[in-house]
Amino acid sequence: MMCDSTYKVTRVALSFLWLFLLAMPAIAAANLGSSSDFEAVLHTMASYGSRSTGTPGSQKAAAYIKQRLSKLGFEVVNSHDFSIPVLRHNKSTITVPERGLSVQIQPIKSNLISPQSIAPPGIKGPVIYVGRGELSHFNGKEIADAIILMEMDSGKNWLNAANLGARALLYVDRGLTAKTFFEEKIEPSPIHFPRFYLPLSLARELFGSFESSSSRRVASSVRLQSEIMWQQVTGENIYC
Repeated sequence: MMCDSTYKVTRVALSFLWLFLLAMPAIAAANLGSSSDFEAVLHTMASYGSRSTGTPGSQKAAAYIKQRLSKLGFEVVNSHDFSIPVLRHNKSTITVPERGLSVQIQPIKSNLISPQSIAPPGIKGPVIYVGRGELSHFNGKEIADAIILMEMDSGKNWLNAANLGARALLYVDRGLTAKTFFEEKIEPSPIHFPRFYLPLSLARELFGSFESSSSRRVASSVRLQSEIMWQQVTGENIYC
């Protein structure tokens, strides 16, 4: 398992490599073309989709980085393979019977130890909207065994929902969310409290105008299922 310190070191190393890659067009402008090359790097890396360790996108990104380093004139460009466990997400779904909807959603993989999986037949419960999740926002609402709908801009207030007996949580993302909003939700202790991410458009499709709903429940019952597990994968340390 990846401890918190290992997680931070890995992020620093990847950030350094990413910054170095972005700097390549400036370093080698004379050989590789104009500043448009900078944009080409961004588009190429983005086209690989997820580049988390062990994914096809990470393998494509590694090959691309080695290709770029070779173009800069380094005679030796190679990599060391290493084995590492990662959380692998296969599929998560939410079903809202009263709207006849069953759609795939994305988990917030913010627990560094416990996979937040939900085995079949899943968990069921009403959905209750609590705004930013301050304790006062829970007043008069039956939180035990419910599924909570909470704004992404809510810090660690997910703990309020977990402590009050909720079964899971859905974050509403209104777009252009700062990276810190995700980072502040990382939990190093093995708490099993599944959390998921809903773009505002999907939240509207599932729950309508949930903020102005006169009912304390924005859905009388939904079902959540999620398949997330630890998987041993191979990563690369690139050197030149």
